[in-house]
Amino acid sequence: MIGVVATLSALAGLIVATWWAVLALGLEYTSFRIGRGPVDVRAVYVAIGLFLLAELTMWSLDARSRVVEEADATRRRAAGLGIATAATLFLGSAIVAISRQGRSTGLTLTILGVGATIAIMLVIVWIAVRRHNAKSS
Repeated sequence: MIGVVATLSALAGLIVATWWAVLALGLEYTSFRIGRGPVDVRAVYVAIGLFLLAELTMWSLDARSRVVEEADATRRRAAGLGIATAATLFLGSAIVAISRQGRSTGLTLTILGVGATIAIMLVIVWIAVRRHNAKSS
């Protein structure tokens, strides 16, 4: 419920509520899954949904500004969003696949899981930096 209220607040113009919405919805899903068996394959799709929620909410808020984006800029932004979504799908699938291997697989899979998590964070930071640099120009 908190995630839905935060999302509505973000869409109403309270930008910081976007991140609270993603956090609340992610925690709700996580608390629902705790203790219910192995890692849920649908977790990847939840991650993609949360990523798209944040990006599309910010995009809708940007669209309300007085500065109008050119069609080419909109196409580039949509393509970047598609690439980031595909990267999230790939890296998220890798994390889920590794975590479903079980605890007896050892240190190698743990290192791969940590590496995939770091890669997802790097993709998110890369997107944020590119967006900031594009707005500064």
